[in-house]
Amino acid sequence: MNLAFDEDVKSLGEQLKTQHCVGGAIQRVGNHVRISVNLLDTADTTVLWSHSYDRTIDNIFELQDEIAGSIIEALTIELDPRNGKFVGIGTRNPHAYDEYLKGMQQLRLDTHSGFEAALVNFEDATKLDPRFGDAYFQSGMCYWYMSIFGLPQVEVSRKASNKFNTAMNLAYQPEIPWVELNRRIRLEERPGQSRLVSEACNAIQEHDNSWQHFYFVQLGRCLGSADFFRASLDYHNEYLRLNPGFDARLEVENDFQKLLSAIGNYDHALSFLEEKSITQPGNQKALIEKIMLKIRLGRQSEAAHEIELIRNSSVKDFIRLYNHFWDGRDLQASSIYVDIQNADDLQSRYKFWGAFLVHKFDSGFGHVQESITRGAPWFDIKLLLKSALPNSLYLKIASDNRYIEIDNKFEIDDNWRAELTEMCNKVSSLTRIRVRPDADY
Repeated sequence: MNLAFDEDVKSLGEQLKTQHCVGGAIQRVGNHVRISVNLLDTADTTVLWSHSYDRTIDNIFELQDEIAGSIIEALTIELDPRNGKFVGIGTRNPHAYDEYLKGMQQLRLDTHSGFEAALVNFEDATKLDPRFGDAYFQSGMCYWYMSIFGLPQVEVSRKASNKFNTAMNLAYQPEIPWVELNRRIRLEERPGQSRLVSEACNAIQEHDNSWQHFYFVQLGRCLGSADFFRASLDYHNEYLRLNPGFDARLEVENDFQKLLSAIGNYDHALSFLEEKSITQPGNQKALIEKIMLKIRLGRQSEAAHEIELIRNSSVKDFIRLYNHFWDGRDLQASSIYVDIQNADDLQSRYKFWGAFLVHKFDSGFGHVQESITRGAPWFDIKLLLKSALPNSLYLKIASDNRYIEIDNKFEIDDNWRAELTEMCNKVSSLTRIRVRPDADY
């Protein structure tokens, strides 16, 4: 008996609230693979079913369907037939799929070099299978994400649009509705906040299914950019409740976790990240945010192992600065600041966080303005500032004239907050969410 393994399985069942889990091992030699699969009862780690498969890569997709079908049979689950296919992957070319998986692994690193490498993999995947819609879509997302590293906005829009249009022409259906993707990549045409809210409220009233409930996210983002962080959290939470299992959840979950931190619910945010580390073990961004939360809560010893995992990451110096700051070692934090500012493969968020933490406001606002110029939404920047910095420091930043000028640029003032509240509350009977200032919660 392996006691450590047994406890891991039981813990997994408790955390994910599942009665069964699938485990196993994969061995690959050249074009041949051996896959050993076990179906376990998480309550007592009993092996309910097990089997080994010897195949070649060329029939890997049939093997996926066979394994899925065997597990379903072992669980005695009845499902509607779907052409005998249990695993939807978008291609039947194993080599294209291999390149796609490599690209997804690089994309999740959340670095400039990772996005560039992912684009190469996705490009190779589409050369091998020109009808691989998901690979085109992920290429478009890479271009979108790369805007935060300085890729010109017009170039981002053009390249992302081309990839998204190709995916759309192939009848690929992303979990994020096309109406939302098109709004993002045409920043220079983005309508004002009032129109965004009006579109979302109309979609709610008309029960427009093409939005796939994404109007909750759009309203949540508008509310967050107007400093209604608690109402924004309610809207994001409603979207997640209505869309269990959607791929689009990943991005919304990132904002949801930050909103929890923004309102001071750090323990809930940390629990959320702990669960995500199990369900999404390769999510580098979630790992870094979990480390930051543990540091903030004075639980550095718990984060020691996780810090070791990012020792070769470009973010390691920022984590050192963040740790020094929360330990009250301001001089040590300041000494690391220069290294962060000169790092090329580092997202702007770490640079403006670092600048504000060592009270370099000119540099901090410079990076904020640079991010906005590249196309970063004001909601995203506000949420990053509110969730990662001490509230006293955030309030000081928010009272700075440069912050107020950005609010004014986006026409965010008390008049807009009153109008936004009225518009959202007109559909409160449908959303079941009543908007009010954070102080009134």
